[in-house]
Amino acid sequence: MSQDDSIERQPETRREARDSWYERFKIALGLKPVASIRDDLEEALDESEQDETGEFSREERRILRNLLTARDIRVQDVMVPRGSVVGVSEKASLADLRALFASAGHSRLPVYGETLDDAKGMIHIRDMFARLGELPQGAQVGDTGLLRPVLFAPGTMPALDLLLEMQGKRIHMALVVDEYGATDGLVSLEDLIEIIVGEIEDEHDIVADPELEQLADGSFAINAQASIESVSQLVGFEIAPAREEHEVDTIGGYITALLGRVPAKGEVFDAPGGLTFSIIEADSRRIRRIGVAQKTEGASS
Repeated sequence: MSQDDSIERQPETRREARDSWYERFKIALGLKPVASIRDDLEEALDESEQDETGEFSREERRILRNLLTARDIRVQDVMVPRGSVVGVSEKASLADLRALFASAGHSRLPVYGETLDDAKGMIHIRDMFARLGELPQGAQVGDTGLLRPVLFAPGTMPALDLLLEMQGKRIHMALVVDEYGATDGLVSLEDLIEIIVGEIEDEHDIVADPELEQLADGSFAINAQASIESVSQLVGFEIAPAREEHEVDTIGGYITALLGRVPAKGEVFDAPGGLTFSIIEADSRRIRRIGVAQKTEGASS
């Protein structure tokens, strides 16, 4: 009997013990690197995905995978670009400020001098209303004493580093600047937290439209928060995420994963399965309403 035959006949537990000892021996000799916590966690997540009764729920797996990939995300990847930033001049009146808060739907606005490149700070809607009765009607925003500081961050800065800095300094807004100090965009604390936990909806994000609405030309207008399952039933075949690592539930999430970015309003593109999507309503951070139709000849892609 050969030595190999003898090994094959060993009980499974003895073989596993031998392999484990051999791996530890190679590590001790420096012939194999010690597995990192990251590797161990990724392996545990893979095992949990194969076994639905595993240690992690689907939501836990999604958050942990987001956290594992978050180190590669830069501030510029999640910022609101300059062209979409809503700010207020320091010379604006209180009436203008109130109107801007009402139309923008934001609780914080950056305050600037001549342009966004001359940032003065930010103003919180709560501060404005708390002192509204004390301020003279002719007062300008820059003279109210309501300005709070903002952070400044280069676009190449790791997003998680900025998140920690915001947390430590209790400042919820940062302006993204280029090498010359010009403003490239804006990042809020919420933008950074969403990297890990996913999209956070607030009262301004609620879309009252029905999930699915058939239009006169036979196409459909779809709430981006509609489930992939309901849209799959509508079009008659299963829609799958763009890549297996994207665990998305909504059609808006599917499109963002498919493109690798948030598409702009008015964009039209083809998708797998013979569909054409058009973005009916969206902002710099999320899709709100989508048009879906069967792909036609000459459609853009």
